[in-house]
Amino acid sequence: NHDVPASLVGSSLREWLAPMRAKAHNLVNRYFRYRPYLTQRADQVRPSGASSCLGVHIRLADKQGSFRRKIKAGDYLPYIEAFVRAGGKAVYVATDTERPLTYMMKNLPDFVTEKIRTQGHHIVRSETGEWATHLLDDHHRVNSETLVDILALSRCSLLLHSHSTVSEAAIYLNPSLHNNSVNLEDSDRILSKDFEMLTRFALGKDKTLQKDEGAAFRSPRIVRHNEAERPCRSNAII
Repeated sequence: NHDVPASLVGSSLREWLAPMRAKAHNLVNRYFRYRPYLTQRADQVRPSGASSCLGVHIRLADKQGSFRRKIKAGDYLPYIEAFVRAGGKAVYVATDTERPLTYMMKNLPDFVTEKIRTQGHHIVRSETGEWATHLLDDHHRVNSETLVDILALSRCSLLLHSHSTVSEAAIYLNPSLHNNSVNLEDSDRILSKDFEMLTRFALGKDKTLQKDEGAAFRSPRIVRHNEAERPCRSNAII
C-alpha cells in the first residue's frame, strides 16, 4: 500500500485500487503458475461462451468486519439480467454458500438461468453462510476449488462482485477486469441499466468507445454521467 500516490487520497475506490492491482498483476504474472490439474479443471467448468461471459462472485460465508457487508443474491439479479440483455452468452457463478445459487435459479427467468454455470453442487459450500468453507472440509480440497473459481472468473469478460480476496485475485490475473467490473459494496458503483451499456462496450457490441488494450489501469474515461439518478456526484459510465 505504500506505493499508492498521495494524490489518490480521497479518490474513488476504483482509482485507489488501480496502482495496487497493477503491481499485484505484475507480481502474479511473474511468480505464480497454476498446477496443470487446476488449469484442466478450470477449462472443464469454463463456460463455452467465455468470450462473452460474466463472472459473478458472491461472498457470504463468515463475512465479518466494520467495512464489509453481505450482499444479498437479489442485488445481483438486475445486473445479471442487464448483461444478458446486452448480448452476454454465459454467466459463471462462484460462491461459498449454496443459498444464493438456489435463489438465482428460482428468481431469474429461464432464458437467464440456462446461461448459468458453476463448478457444480459437489464442491464445498456453506449451507447457511455461518461457517467459512475452510472449516467445513480438507484445506487442500477447499483451496483447490477456490483457485479454480478464481481462474474461471478471471477468464470472463466482466466481473460482478463484493469485497473479497477471490474477486481481487481474479482481477490480478486479468487486469482488464479492473474497468470491466462492478463492486456491489462500492457506494460509487454504476446502476444495473448502466451496466448494460458497459457490457456492450466490453463485448464490442457498441463501437462508440475505441478499444485501448493498454488502458487497464489508467483513469476511467467518462462516457455518460447522470447525477440525478445517483447519490454520488462522481459516478460515471467508463
